[in-house]
Amino acid sequence: MEQHSLKLKLLDSFYDMVTTKKSNLPIYHGNDSKEFVPAYTAENKKVCNPLVADINLPSTHDFIRSLSEDKKVGLAGIAILKDGKLVAEHYVPPYGAGYRHVSFSMCKSVTSMAVGLAMEEGLLSLDEKLVDIFPEYTGLFTKKAMKEVTVKHLLTMTAGVKFDEVSSYFAEDWRKSFIGSDVSFAPGTDFTYNSLNTYMLAAIVTRRAGCSLLAYLKSRLFRPLGIHNITWDCCPKGIERGGWGMKLSLQDMVKLGELYLNDGAIIRDGKHIQLLSRAWIRESTQTHVEFEDTTLTKGYGYQIWCLKDGAWLFNGVFGQNVYINQRKNLVIACTAGGYEVFPEGNLVARICKFAADEENFIRKPFATIGDTLKNYIAEKRYQKNAKQLDPAYAAYIERVVKPYTGRTYDVTDYASSILPNANQMFYSLYMTGIEQLGISYKKEYLVLHVRDGKKVYHIRVGYLSAHPYIYQILDIGGKKLPVAAGCELMDRTEKEFGLKIRLYYLEEVANKVIDLQFEGDKVKIRAVGTPNLVKFMEKLFGEAMMQRTKKLGRWKDSTFLKEKMKKVLFPESEGIAR
Repeated sequence: MEQHSLKLKLLDSFYDMVTTKKSNLPIYHGNDSKEFVPAYTAENKKVCNPLVADINLPSTHDFIRSLSEDKKVGLAGIAILKDGKLVAEHYVPPYGAGYRHVSFSMCKSVTSMAVGLAMEEGLLSLDEKLVDIFPEYTGLFTKKAMKEVTVKHLLTMTAGVKFDEVSSYFAEDWRKSFIGSDVSFAPGTDFTYNSLNTYMLAAIVTRRAGCSLLAYLKSRLFRPLGIHNITWDCCPKGIERGGWGMKLSLQDMVKLGELYLNDGAIIRDGKHIQLLSRAWIRESTQTHVEFEDTTLTKGYGYQIWCLKDGAWLFNGVFGQNVYINQRKNLVIACTAGGYEVFPEGNLVARICKFAADEENFIRKPFATIGDTLKNYIAEKRYQKNAKQLDPAYAAYIERVVKPYTGRTYDVTDYASSILPNANQMFYSLYMTGIEQLGISYKKEYLVLHVRDGKKVYHIRVGYLSAHPYIYQILDIGGKKLPVAAGCELMDRTEKEFGLKIRLYYLEEVANKVIDLQFEGDKVKIRAVGTPNLVKFMEKLFGEAMMQRTKKLGRWKDSTFLKEKMKKVLFPESEGIAR
């Protein structure tokens, strides 16, 4: 089946699931981690004293603040390592160091590390052919070009295999479907970015090592680096996805970047330990595929982007990045939920610009000794929200909300879900939408009572400056998701008032904003996800590299995307009190 047709069928299936509560498509859900695992922080680096670091804190503060306040970036956290010292670490509330974050394609570079380790141990070689590693999936109908696909072709995204991310939703055995797929061009002659190439690398390491990819990396890489509590979602057959699905902390990302900064070595108890060979670091960061139509990226290595400023980049969609610049002895790691597709985006451009300015690396602390970047930003935020510290504000909220407590509002039209549409598709947790809701008042928070599908959720929502967000775990479809919920009072008259409730899914890129407008016995509901998926899709289709590698032009202007999906992504509904 043509790939663009599969994409349309997948989106059409999603539409049917959330609007008619049924679908007749054979969609395989895979195996994602269900339990909440907190970030491991015992071995985290501490932000150093600014008086001993070559960093311009005022300009660094301006850089971080500009990213934090840019809604299109959707920054969750950022950390900067200079000369081996952690000079800045900042999380945009309500995110924090205690939570991991989904990495998407950033973890492709980690899978590449596993391949490097396996090669050093003699388990595989670059020129090995895929069909020789998995002979049970080859046969009379295996395409001639497929028989030429090697490990190196997978590493450099030059395999040309058509079985891709969307296709995987319709396949139970991804190895079989990949090897049985058509090939777009002779392997090695063009570049097609495809996460299933990385999955096959994960499958190769799993077969040759005799253990899971995660277990293989834990003993050889993660534990020596002080990286723990990693999870990695798997395919329906239980193999780690390789190209996406890993969750790790921001500091874990810094540690991986520092490993490449130091040519694969770490220092432990005064001893030099080579975890990855220098030869692999050099080989994997060479430009094996060169680009001519790009601004920031020079080319592609072994699952690593090579930038024109000489830096290397581990990059994931929506804004997950590890920027490594050996010449500057610099690592910048960030997590985000913005409108970033490939490295040719606003976020990476701003990181490169910051790294290029020598003024940013001249030692210059704040005027007050000991005034760290984190405290400086926190103080500015405190001043901005100081008006909410007045106890009268809590009393005011109580007076406004109490007349509407104790009511249950029945919702007849589709009203979206508490779970962002993007997260539903990532985890195949298809929700049927809000059917009932109500609110209640507590002294330090509000409670949003929601029936979404077959389950009722009681979500605690912060509203005071002392407790702007209430942290909790939501069990959605058996998956434990850490959430921070906060709200703000919107326009109010004698007869109506509005609440804007924000649900931050702390490990994910997508969040939910629910606008409730109460008026008498009715409530108007508008629930939208952030980032805006329509805007993201438009940017996705506009990416020159995506147009070239994914051939999206044929469904770019689909009426389905422009009109039909608006009903799912931006529904407006009304609830009636019983």
